[in-house]
Amino acid sequence: MSRRGGGGGPARGLESWLEGAGGRLGGGLRLGAGSRAGAGLAAIVGAPGGLRAGEVAVAVPGGLCLTAANSVASRALRLRGLEGPAPGEAGGSGPVSAAEAGEGGPVQDDAGGGDSGSPRLAREALVIALMAELARGEASPWLPYLRALPGYGDAGLLQPDGDGPLGHLRQTAAPAPGSGRGLHCPCLWTPEQLELLKGTDALRQMFQPATDATEVPCMTSEHWSYVTEPFFKEHPELGVPTGAEGWDLHRYATAVVASYSFSLYNSERQALVPFWDMLNHAPPGKKTVRLNNAVPPGAHERESGELQMITTEDVAQGGEVWNSYGSLSNSELLRRYGFVLPKNNHDCVFLHVSGKRLARLAQRIMFPPPRTLEAARRRLKSTRLRLGVLCRAGLLRGGNAKTAFRVSRSGRPSAALLETLRVLSIPDREFYESVLFFLRTNTPPMPGPPSARQGAFLEIVLKWLARERLEPLVCDSKPTSNTVREGPGSAFDSHRRDLAVAVVRSEAECLEALRRRSNRSFAPLEPDVVHRTWRGFWRRG
Repeated sequence: MSRRGGGGGPARGLESWLEGAGGRLGGGLRLGAGSRAGAGLAAIVGAPGGLRAGEVAVAVPGGLCLTAANSVASRALRLRGLEGPAPGEAGGSGPVSAAEAGEGGPVQDDAGGGDSGSPRLAREALVIALMAELARGEASPWLPYLRALPGYGDAGLLQPDGDGPLGHLRQTAAPAPGSGRGLHCPCLWTPEQLELLKGTDALRQMFQPATDATEVPCMTSEHWSYVTEPFFKEHPELGVPTGAEGWDLHRYATAVVASYSFSLYNSERQALVPFWDMLNHAPPGKKTVRLNNAVPPGAHERESGELQMITTEDVAQGGEVWNSYGSLSNSELLRRYGFVLPKNNHDCVFLHVSGKRLARLAQRIMFPPPRTLEAARRRLKSTRLRLGVLCRAGLLRGGNAKTAFRVSRSGRPSAALLETLRVLSIPDREFYESVLFFLRTNTPPMPGPPSARQGAFLEIVLKWLARERLEPLVCDSKPTSNTVREGPGSAFDSHRRDLAVAVVRSEAECLEALRRRSNRSFAPLEPDVVHRTWRGFWRRG
């Protein structure tokens, strides 16, 4: 599957614009029909000799990258402290005076998140920049690139009013329903379509992201309400509407940034890189290019910078050039890019549970009830010390916060979960002897084979976690109604239902594999995980 859409006219316009501005497409590379049915556009080699390994497939001048720093909204973003590192004079905005910035001025940081240092706000700044350029229409220097992106019809959104400020974004022809083409990032889905994803990691990451560094889309409505809409209300000169029309534009821009943007220069800057983002996804071991953006930060804002995609193997004439979006599960592929893979070896699911809950289970199963008040105090002290060690080691989150433990497609739980359960379940004497051994030798004690009781405890807990995670996934993902609802996005009901079913099936298969595997002993824990756990105890002092 692919995230790409578009048409021949806009594709030819993008190629001409890129090459006319100094970009290079090696091997006669052109956008055409992909090798997979319904996959939309793909980067196809057209030269008779093909592309040789080590040749530059795509070279993009740095000045063609769309960033928060060189968009029409750059100065306003800098005033809000959202633009990131200030560009040089060749960039899009130039320095902001003290009078413009106000007392103290905005505090810039290298993460691109402005005065907050927030990676999520850095991505929201690019969403704002894209919205401002889309609203410019013919005046935007990125117009040929923007035309090559999927349109409102591809996203299943209500077409803008032809007489309104976004009338130029109207799309005359959208993909046929069921074709698989278009933009299917879940932030564009209707509430009825999102019901199909209840219980999945994709939906959880959208509304309850684990960290501020979670890739978009996540907390989209909150950022619209508290960041983006107030921003455009303060800057009406940018011509971006607010209200319902602005919300649709925001969802569309968020989906584009999620599906097409790159983190450049060790994640210092979020950018849309024309033509780079037109390459379809292949698993990491099957991609045919590597990215070369090893130039000084900020150079992409000057014409002297160049970003290159270099082939890693020969690609014959008519062959497709593939990039890799990473070792991602179907849940993450759908959330960020809007597609899934039929057979994804990187599928996984996450178990969300607090350390305190695991500790209570260990107390009930592994230890006899304390008979005296003093014994209860010793037990409580031991439990708190174990949880403190695991939190300091980074294996658990503190307090009542839930930790996400990964379960692979084969059903193997993460080493972090196995070590957490081991530390919580070993007898007090063994635990304190391990602590003393580490303090005396500064060497982490490697665990021996688990006892039969520990093995039974591990089986009980893992089956319980799998069942608890599986039940809401299976129950909540069922649609509450079979009624076909008319409206924006309803034309994609069938395709998006198939996408949701694929994600639910992938996660359920991982959990079923965990249940089957939990009654077998697991391989010894990785030494680095054990080492990290006891180093956590050392840092406690």
